[in-house]
Amino acid sequence: MDAVEQDFTNLSDGGSVEVTMGMQPDHGSENTEDTNTSPAKKKARVIKLGKRTLRSPVWKTFNKLTTVFEDGKSRAQCKDCKKLVIDDSHHGTGNMNRHLKTCPGQTSGVLALFAYISPDIKLPCRNTIKACALRMFKNEKQRLHNLLASVEGRICLTSDLWTSQCTDGYLALTAHFVDKDWKLHKRILSFCHMPPPHNGVALSEKINALVTDLLVMNGDFFHVRCCAHVLNLIVQDGLKEIDSSVIKIRECIKYIKGSEARKLKFCECVRQVGILDKWDKIMKISKFLGYFYEVTCLFSGTKYPTSNLFFPKVFVIQLQIKAAMNDSESFMKKMGTYMYMKFEKYWSEYSLILAIAIILDPRYKLHFVDWAYTKLHGVNSVEFAKVDDKLNDLFGVYLEKLSHLDNSNTAVNSVPIHQRESVDVIFEDFDNNYDGSSSIEKNELQKYLEDKRIDRKVDIYVLSWWQMERFHYPILSQLARDVLTIPISTVASESAFSIGGRVLDQYRSSLLPETVQALLCTRDWLFGKGGNIFLYGIVLLFYFFS
Repeated sequence: MDAVEQDFTNLSDGGSVEVTMGMQPDHGSENTEDTNTSPAKKKARVIKLGKRTLRSPVWKTFNKLTTVFEDGKSRAQCKDCKKLVIDDSHHGTGNMNRHLKTCPGQTSGVLALFAYISPDIKLPCRNTIKACALRMFKNEKQRLHNLLASVEGRICLTSDLWTSQCTDGYLALTAHFVDKDWKLHKRILSFCHMPPPHNGVALSEKINALVTDLLVMNGDFFHVRCCAHVLNLIVQDGLKEIDSSVIKIRECIKYIKGSEARKLKFCECVRQVGILDKWDKIMKISKFLGYFYEVTCLFSGTKYPTSNLFFPKVFVIQLQIKAAMNDSESFMKKMGTYMYMKFEKYWSEYSLILAIAIILDPRYKLHFVDWAYTKLHGVNSVEFAKVDDKLNDLFGVYLEKLSHLDNSNTAVNSVPIHQRESVDVIFEDFDNNYDGSSSIEKNELQKYLEDKRIDRKVDIYVLSWWQMERFHYPILSQLARDVLTIPISTVASESAFSIGGRVLDQYRSSLLPETVQALLCTRDWLFGKGGNIFLYGIVLLFYFFS
């Protein structure tokens, strides 16, 4: 049978339209088809469709075809590449949106834009743009080396693993440090390919090879768990006990909010049956979990909180879990028991370095750690003694390294030598009558701990406080700067993965690991120091559309 003429009348014109439908079997099942397909293979019959308004922005790039093929599915035609894409009610506009991401006509549109702005522009090829991106990466990497070399304190690291769309493993290594102005910074050091195995041994070997020479006290404080991740595991174990109830409540609320009549009927049922006591239990659970939500948001904040926030928050969490275990309600007891088992697995012993961090907060000091461990373990606990000993050992390391900064050193006298000798003779009798055996010389740590605490309710940025006190405590301030910089979560490393997912997605998955690292790291370094972001954006635009 000969080809049947098709009417491509636009549906938005109103009224009814004649639509032809193929009569012969359609041997293809793909969602995207080429218009070069012979029309003789798809014969048609006429049906009637009513008026329909097309509101999606995607229709600016597609033409709605009035032909419904033999498989019963309507199609739309891309204005740029002339491809046919299924757009029936089942698929909606999803197929068209996905097509736009890979449509070669979209690329030509971007290039046409550049030609319109500057007709004389000569667009470079992909290889030229790649060379430019790698050159930017090399230059920024050298600047980063210079920046890190100028950092007076220690540099802390966070790391995390990510698997791309093409199942390649990547390791993100992020550095955290305080600059000369006592501002907290973070920079991605590496976004490198990480082949399997992805176990602890392999990760340890890869990271330790980079930082072995930088460890403090033989690596006693090298590893700190991601607090946000541990907190999530604790809450998930508690929710297992009430998981079915939570699902029922969510479905119930969703149904009730469906209409005003349902809301009124529900209120009437509550008055008749009296189920307010059940909702009181729900409010009890919500209040119990509310603090966990607040702490999780704090630990995973984008401003990368300092490490002094860890100890008091985790201490309150432990007390609340113990209170839930002693609750009169059975469901609260079970929740508390499950959560405490997970808490003991990861935080049975508080991190010593993070306990030291709260001591370096002038609102808490050593008194808070003593009080907290007394609440948990009784008076004169072994846990408190460990913290006290480690604090003194750590200060000893800094005291040995930075002894030239000690305030106790006698200042150089500017009086001429011959005058100084004559004065010394006069005051020899005073020196001989002074007995200093009763006085005890105190170091900076002892002076700091004996000074009066700041009011706990005062909101201060602890790094700024130590910046102001660095002349009063020249050695201890260096220790505080390094300890307070320790990140308590891996949010900084995980944030790189959201960018990595846009650079290396399902439509652009063949980039070499070196190129991916160059693009991601360069972006992070330029944004971190307020660099030439416009130039970087132009490079990306050319790279992905050339």
